[in-house]
Amino acid sequence: MGQLNVFAQISYSENFDYTTSTDLISHGSWAQAQGNASNHFQISSPAINMEGYERSATNSATAVKVTGNASNTEQEYVAFPAAISTGDMYCSFLINVISALTTDDYMVAFSPSTTAATYAGGRLFVKSNGTNIAFGIHADLGGSPQAITGYTYDLNTTYLIIMQYSFIAGTNNNTLSLYVISSLPTLTSGSTYPQPTPTLGPETATGGDMADILNFSMIAHSSSMSAYLDVIKVASAWSDLFPVTTNIEKRTQTELISMYPNPAEDIVYFSKPVSVTLMNTEGKILTSRNNIESFETKGLTSGVYILKCNIDNAFEYKRIVVK
Repeated sequence: MGQLNVFAQISYSENFDYTTSTDLISHGSWAQAQGNASNHFQISSPAINMEGYERSATNSATAVKVTGNASNTEQEYVAFPAAISTGDMYCSFLINVISALTTDDYMVAFSPSTTAATYAGGRLFVKSNGTNIAFGIHADLGGSPQAITGYTYDLNTTYLIIMQYSFIAGTNNNTLSLYVISSLPTLTSGSTYPQPTPTLGPETATGGDMADILNFSMIAHSSSMSAYLDVIKVASAWSDLFPVTTNIEKRTQTELISMYPNPAEDIVYFSKPVSVTLMNTEGKILTSRNNIESFETKGLTSGVYILKCNIDNAFEYKRIVVK
């Protein structure tokens, strides 16, 4: 029986699938917020990975190396497709810290649409005691962490970082929580990784709420700050960061419905009436149909799609190839 990881609604993702040893700011929408004309963050190989935290679009073999220099702060940022201003924003990424300062300094931050990208609120701090590292957070512009872990994390080790920024009504009420994850459990079919208790937080933005969040920044204030980052995702729900693991190959005794032909060229037929949701392999919903016995594929771009088939108060996912 085969498995497929189906992604839910990711509003932004970055896999750094670019040519090795090139400047990050020469790719996509990445730009420099501050720094000099050299020593930009570089695309590096190999990629960093964590079992269970899947790349949302490609099996990239590269990551980005965030490294500072002796004379200038380097800050590079990307704007999300749209500013986020309500509910929860979950921003996840992999990090592997090579070196960090022994003083309070931040490496990741957010900024709103109403300020310059150099604004750095919702900060992730990385601090070293010379042997191990600690992670800290500040919900607004604070120069020191509001909360910090112990020195219980290792250099040259990959961790999954999830920053949850919550927009809460009122003044100076927004909060930031941090999750530091060393490994993910193996998922069973139809399940996703449950949201645990935060490693830190929630901490309140007592110094001022951000009205929205538009930009994600990576910052290195010194040549002693260096890390690899990879697989950034942004979503409005925890479960959207992780794929739902589904069994998609034929199950002779438990299969709910069959369909043919597959691969399909113009139309696919079902063995009984069914309600379907068509998604791409990232989990983006393309269309839905209710109580149908056939589905027209003519007009779809050639490739692989996912059909979520609902019948008799149950569902299963099927992979369909469109020629």
